[in-house]
Amino acid sequence: MICEPVVSVAAPPIPPRSAAEHYETAEAAYAIGDFSRALTGYQQALALSDKPELNFNIAQCHRQLKQWEKAAFFYRRFLSSTEDENLIRLARGHLETVERELALERQAKEHRRLRATSRLTVVSTPPGAKAWAEGRVQGTTPCTLPLVPGKQTVTVRLPGHGEARRRFVMPPDAAMLWEPALIPELALAQRAPSWLFEQPLQGMLCQGAGCPRIGSGPVTGFSGGFTALRFPRAVALGHLRPTLGWGPTLMVDAVTSGDAGGPDFASFKTLMGGLQVRFTAPFGEPARVLASVFVETGFAAKWYEQRRDWVYDDDEDDQGAYAAFGFTVDFP
Repeated sequence: MICEPVVSVAAPPIPPRSAAEHYETAEAAYAIGDFSRALTGYQQALALSDKPELNFNIAQCHRQLKQWEKAAFFYRRFLSSTEDENLIRLARGHLETVERELALERQAKEHRRLRATSRLTVVSTPPGAKAWAEGRVQGTTPCTLPLVPGKQTVTVRLPGHGEARRRFVMPPDAAMLWEPALIPELALAQRAPSWLFEQPLQGMLCQGAGCPRIGSGPVTGFSGGFTALRFPRAVALGHLRPTLGWGPTLMVDAVTSGDAGGPDFASFKTLMGGLQVRFTAPFGEPARVLASVFVETGFAAKWYEQRRDWVYDDDEDDQGAYAAFGFTVDFP
């Protein structure tokens, strides 16, 4: 059997279609109601040609497919690129229809959103209070607040009254009622004073070449004390206003280095007691932040001792008046 080689001949390349051919395909598809295929053909023709009428044809396909936003875009694009009065009148008529349909679609979308949103009706006593939710004022009581389902904190405030705050767990598409009673604030002379107690306490440990040292070994110790401030009104409840408070303060610092039972040991102790005056002001709505500045003056005493190889080579006591100032930020 004799085998002869088979020679394959490559098919000639298919030339790319022209804009006119894409246009004819689109016209045929549009005539039988295949608007998706017609849209593809017009888009391919527009990629090869800059005829403004193709924008009109593309807009027609989007309108037939109820793609209102895209239809409005291409109608406007066509109107900005043609001077044919007949086509302009036709395109404007279609654009008005599309814009009406687009408005109805947006209304329906908003209606669906509201149906899925939880609603909280707030009726305060007395009325006229601002209702805060989701970080902003949502209305004035009585009012209904549209809230995202889930955990929500709602705050109601009315000048001259204490605030009302409550946390809700809002189910989807639910309606709830809240009727807070706002208590009038007393005049300043009738309010009981409030006290603020602070008790800072911290431990210290420092190791390394950059640490301050009294003797050999790491520096350890603690710092602690208390401050009791009297304010003429409550600073963490109701409507906060700038408030001035005063009261006693006491602070103890004790730092040691080395082994207390060994030959090398050093200690440094400080006792400070005095009077602090603090000016506190609230910031933020509805979450409160208390920023304060203070000045402090009083009496301080210190004790310093150091021994090396069981020999005390330095021992010093000192006392006198001191003054200090600073600021604090509290998140009640």
